[in-house]
Amino acid sequence: MGDDLKILLKSGWYTRQTAALRAALQAKARITRLDAGQWIYGTGDALNGLYGVLDGSVHLLMTLPDGEAKLLDIAQPGQLFGQAARFGGGPRLVTAIAGEPSRLFHVPDFALAEIATSQPEVWRNFTALLYGQLAGALQLAGIVMYLRPRRRVAARLSLLALTTDTRLSRCRAM
Repeated sequence: MGDDLKILLKSGWYTRQTAALRAALQAKARITRLDAGQWIYGTGDALNGLYGVLDGSVHLLMTLPDGEAKLLDIAQPGQLFGQAARFGGGPRLVTAIAGEPSRLFHVPDFALAEIATSQPEVWRNFTALLYGQLAGALQLAGIVMYLRPRRRVAARLSLLALTTDTRLSRCRAM
């Protein structure tokens, strides 16, 4: 693994994949440099693969019913995000924008389909990734719905300071 991709080992999901699958993802990945504020994709766009933050950060925004965009999460180095078209069932649910100068690891959806011809477990493994993302969304909903403002802010800041895989265990303790 190239030194610049070692940051992906912070993702528990990525480290749980077989060496062959990680190698295939790396072989098909594109490394993209972005300026602060640069658009990656928007709510409603077609799904186009898996992203990972190598350095910098990505702001993930949700669109409220009135059309206003609000910060939902900040993807940090080592965090994976995005969806595969096979499992998405629809368009993008959030908008992704570089929060600062950043580099992203991107495996396009067509490349995931190519990998799946020799490693069909990739789709099952994406289900695990999506489950983790759903668990994170439910944690955020619980924080917003059930914590008083001071604890809500503390819980939210605590989550932003953690890697994706440690968020679940910390939220259970709050």
